[in-house]
Amino acid sequence: MKKTVIVLLMLISIPLFAPVHNELYYEIKKVDINALMREREIDRILTAIKIIESGGDYEAVGQSFEIGAYQFSPSTFEYYSIKFFGEVLDISSPKNQDIVAREKIRWLLDKGWDIESIASFWNCGSPEWEGKVGVNKHGVAYDVPSYVEKFKQIIEGT
Repeated sequence: MKKTVIVLLMLISIPLFAPVHNELYYEIKKVDINALMREREIDRILTAIKIIESGGDYEAVGQSFEIGAYQFSPSTFEYYSIKFFGEVLDISSPKNQDIVAREKIRWLLDKGWDIESIASFWNCGSPEWEGKVGVNKHGVAYDVPSYVEKFKQIIEGT
């Protein structure tokens, strides 16, 4: 008789827990989809930066001595590699350029920054971009509003 009771309880309990498992499964999938959407957004931003800054050339050297596909100044790259990875990474490595740039974009998005602020910050070090046109200390002309507009156009096209 005990065996029969145990079997019946097991059969009765399975349907009771099934909806809970379905809800948990749905929630896990929902979180994964959000994470995938976030990574896609980061990819689009990184693509825009590479197109504008270097055309995707990991060995590019800018007129103001920036390096790589994302045109990091060596001191900025050092700062963010320490901030995100606890050590100074080799800026000449394409993989390191990608991971430092990705973490920097993730950090800015986590702070709630919009596309215009991210573009401006990447270009001039400040999220404020309106009216910033001039020549930097290396004699290189800059036009942050044009940079932001180009950035937005690339983002919308990807």
